[in-house]
Amino acid sequence: MKKISVIGALWTDNFGDILLADLYTKPLLEDVEVDVTFPNVGKKVANELEVKQGNFMDFVKSDCLFFIGGGYLSEPPGNKTKWALSRFKLIFVYGILARLFGKKYIVLGVGAGPIKTKLSSIIIRTFCNRAKK
Repeated sequence: MKKISVIGALWTDNFGDILLADLYTKPLLEDVEVDVTFPNVGKKVANELEVKQGNFMDFVKSDCLFFIGGGYLSEPPGNKTKWALSRFKLIFVYGILARLFGKKYIVLGVGAGPIKTKLSSIIIRTFCNRAKK
């Protein structure tokens, strides 16, 4: 059985992010040959998507990762450094760990830009360049 971890801006209740998660993962969840986990999903979002809230070990045991929807490849108007560090902790660390563990990942439906700070640019460029093409 293939194990897939789905990572996204799923820690908070945002209609667009939840809609993309539902659209992208529904076929996977219906496939009996695939075990889908959500390591960074919040409790409320997990209930709304009707999925089990995952954890770090689910990520470790996965064969590959899907990074899905959200605007986390762009910067907010203010406090860009704080944003970059928070997104690193919530999203991008999974990309780095995936590479360290030899896991492939893809990025689906994630909004990008504008990116103006050097820190954000380095993090986002590295994350995207390491995704499966």
